[in-house]
Amino acid sequence: MMSNGFYKTGELVRDNSKGFDFLEAIIAVACAHRELNYTVQAKSKVSLLYEDIEKVPYKALFNPSLSSIRLWKLVQIHRTIENSLKVDRKQRKGRESTLSVHGNRFLARQVFQHLDLNSLDDPSIDIQTLLNKAQGETINVVDLTAQTIAEKYPDSYLANLFKNASKCQEIEQSINLKLLSPIAPTKV
Repeated sequence: MMSNGFYKTGELVRDNSKGFDFLEAIIAVACAHRELNYTVQAKSKVSLLYEDIEKVPYKALFNPSLSSIRLWKLVQIHRTIENSLKVDRKQRKGRESTLSVHGNRFLARQVFQHLDLNSLDDPSIDIQTLLNKAQGETINVVDLTAQTIAEKYPDSYLANLFKNASKCQEIEQSINLKLLSPIAPTKV
């Protein structure tokens, strides 16, 4: 747990509003990072992200450019995304109801990609605006991801799909194209 800038191994987080543990932090940072492979790794075998703290990927995730303020805000945003996925999961049926379980890291990445994270280091920025945007964006991302998977990988087992970096990259590219495509006008 991070407490006053210290990490104590084995210590439980007593109050989530004031702290987080290392695993929660590394997953949030990996999902927010520009490198898709870190998100896939956070899903398939998270321990490889910190297997050697002297090398990449750990050094890419945790380095001097990551302030404690930014880290805490990333964790809070990731928690909001996870909570939104839990709510959304209950409203879906069939295969789509498992999307937020098996694709949670990928979906979190998609939400992070659509948020302006540039000012996270500024302690005066109110995080609540970003949390609200993350919550709303989560539903959009789940819908787009479900649609893309139905088109490209209708028979794929979701648990394996989100552990495959090349397939995740293809899904992400397709989602980005859909977001850039103009919506066709409706006939009146």
